[in-house]
Amino acid sequence: MSSKFALSWAEWGKHDAVALAALVKQKAVTAAELAAQAEAAVARLNPKLEAVLEVFTDVIANPDADRPDRDGALYGVPMFLKDLGSGLKGRKQESGSKLYKDNIANATDPTVENYLRAGLVPIGRSTTPEFGMTFDTTTDYLGAVKVTRNPWNLAHTPGGSSGGSAAAVAAGVTPISMSSDGGGSTRIPASFSGLVGLKASRGRVPRPLAQSEYIQRISVDGVLTRSVRDSAAAFDYMTRVPNGGSFIKMGPPAGSYVDAIAREPGRLKIGLSTGAWGRGGATDAEVAERVRMVATLLEGLGHHVEEVADAEICDWETLWWGYITQWISCRGQPIAAAKAIPPANGPYSLLRDEELEPWVGRLADACRYTMPGNETGIPAISLPAGLDRDGLPVGIQLHGNFAREDMLLQIAAQVERARPEWFGAIPPVHVSRPD
Repeated sequence: MSSKFALSWAEWGKHDAVALAALVKQKAVTAAELAAQAEAAVARLNPKLEAVLEVFTDVIANPDADRPDRDGALYGVPMFLKDLGSGLKGRKQESGSKLYKDNIANATDPTVENYLRAGLVPIGRSTTPEFGMTFDTTTDYLGAVKVTRNPWNLAHTPGGSSGGSAAAVAAGVTPISMSSDGGGSTRIPASFSGLVGLKASRGRVPRPLAQSEYIQRISVDGVLTRSVRDSAAAFDYMTRVPNGGSFIKMGPPAGSYVDAIAREPGRLKIGLSTGAWGRGGATDAEVAERVRMVATLLEGLGHHVEEVADAEICDWETLWWGYITQWISCRGQPIAAAKAIPPANGPYSLLRDEELEPWVGRLADACRYTMPGNETGIPAISLPAGLDRDGLPVGIQLHGNFAREDMLLQIAAQVERARPEWFGAIPPVHVSRPD
């Protein structure tokens, strides 16, 4: 054990949020000790990753400053708030833009209230591209170019628009952090960074108070985690929607997600697709190979997997026209890629000097597999599926029926039990490794 911190860095990097919360409950560590160690992890790794915009120093000194619920299942666990969307009263929330520089949230949004109900301790803000409009988390609004980098390879992006949270969680800075997903911005950073990322059904998680669900209907707040049980534990709290807080009245979940992942989902019929989904260019061959490998795994777990042709899925021309029109008209929501990890500050960066139409077309090609979940409102989850030949993470995605986040988490837990080595893998830039 480190003489300076409650946990050694190896222990810190191995513990997920549920495990850290258990240590707090057992009084083996305190919330203040966890906050201090997370702050030290930021100091060690953020110069390489540029994933964290700000640390709340008053919270490091007093983790109860924003009143996380001490009875919450995740009490004491540090996390970062994405600098976009749902905010915390009295804290900066700049949306990665000069237009909102030094903006202070004047109310705590319901999703952040739910994090606090879970006992999570927001200790700072993670990076996002301007207004979450792309999956390359690069900005220049603070007077210099800030490029968030992937801990698996610093030349590559961790994705976006939740790239800061993804880089921090993958590197072991914190075990869980906030995300949001309007075209893949939870799921693609999860895929690029070897994490778990669930996008819930439309209406399942409350929207920010200042946003119209009719105009900005595609985005859903979430979390990025290293384990399925952390996602389940967080979503047990995140699904509380205040009265009047959602125009889709689905009611609360049927039961606890933590309880759900302890049960087998039964034999399911699962569709398999690696087609073009209405866009140009073929799927990366290595990614398609990995998807088929996971399909074989699922068959071995007792499920029936059947390949589905593109034309049987939906009217792609109508879907893409509707999504791109809405995305541009409401100033855009996160777009994400489904190929190998592109360079940081590369062809999808907002800092490129380029006409809008080819740039948007390229983004749409890249988010072909994630966007349909946002446009239709159905849930989807990205799971780690090992590393490619270059040593970079590959994620696979599962879509589910509306309001069936429980089923997706159950399948995810099955995969995690069958292939534990895919989950919580340690990248080259990580708290447990020498500086």
